[in-house]
Amino acid sequence: MYRQELQRWEAARATFEMGQAALHEKYRQLFDDWKQRKTSFDEDQQKQQSSNEAKLLAEPDFMAETLGAVLGELEWPLETMINFDIADAGRLVLLDVDLPEIEDVPGAVARLAANKRRLLKKQKSQSILRQEYAKHIHAIGFRLVGEVFRTLPGVAIAIVSAYSQRIDKATGRTTDDYLYSVEVDREMFGNVDFSSLEKVNPVAALAAFPIQRRMTKSGVFKPIDPFVEPGKTSSETGVRDSNQSSLSNVEPKRHSVEAAGCVDGSHYTDFVERVKQLKRAERHEEAIALLLKLVEAIEEESRAAGEGWGVAPWYFEQLAILYRKEKRYADEVSILERYEAQPKAPGAGPMRLAERLEKARQKLVGQRQSGV
Repeated sequence: MYRQELQRWEAARATFEMGQAALHEKYRQLFDDWKQRKTSFDEDQQKQQSSNEAKLLAEPDFMAETLGAVLGELEWPLETMINFDIADAGRLVLLDVDLPEIEDVPGAVARLAANKRRLLKKQKSQSILRQEYAKHIHAIGFRLVGEVFRTLPGVAIAIVSAYSQRIDKATGRTTDDYLYSVEVDREMFGNVDFSSLEKVNPVAALAAFPIQRRMTKSGVFKPIDPFVEPGKTSSETGVRDSNQSSLSNVEPKRHSVEAAGCVDGSHYTDFVERVKQLKRAERHEEAIALLLKLVEAIEEESRAAGEGWGVAPWYFEQLAILYRKEKRYADEVSILERYEAQPKAPGAGPMRLAERLEKARQKLVGQRQSGV
């Protein structure tokens, strides 16, 4: 009896050990295969990294794609729109920044009462508001320069020209007034102590570089002529700022083109501040209704102007932003596809909206799958 049990146990043990040996062999084969694939993957990644590093130094299209992706992921406390161009064989980046308005800066400061049962709010003085706004908009430029130099190692100079919407007293229309334009050299920017950024005043930091700026000590800005290339402004190069008003020498075709871009007797560019006011007041439906009219006018103007006249992306993007806030992903996809079908002006806008379209499509699929 004992011998029989022992024989059965030995047979079971032998079967078990054979199974274990087979599992170990299978594991070894799988592990060897994984090591080979990992080695191949690491080599491919190294080649890709080397290739990308070379492209970031020599291929402006790849540089633009990479920088556009980085800038598109930046988050801002206040709405900030960025366009850019790459010039001089990739050694120069020019950024155009649509700044938030001073009205977007919180106008009051809150603190707890002594009994910690009430929240006390105190309005800021106009002087403090202007100083906070000046610091904020210069910090935008400072951050963008850092992102450019971090992302594109071959860029030697970054020019940031920042503008805001204001009423032109000569025409009554809203125009884009440049508030500052700064030319930053990579080597000089490297002198900033990035380990102590809390001690850096962005207003003073940008003033250390060649800068076009007319700002009073109290933080009041007057329009300036921006740099369009290192050391030269648009007036010095003979390039007219397209945002400046002109009441004379306007060709008849331009009159007809501008008329095509009008809504209720005013050009679509005159409604920028109204759109921002509606957004600040969270009157989203009114803002959407207005933007849809403006988009139609923009498309009409583009058709009237003919080939080569790109549509303004800002208005399409604002609709997309509002639709996403309302979780109306189908409408967001629709307006972005509508923009996709239009002729486009150069800059980062088309690339940014193309990336947004892909994300909107993903959100729409997720929404439909969840049944929300």
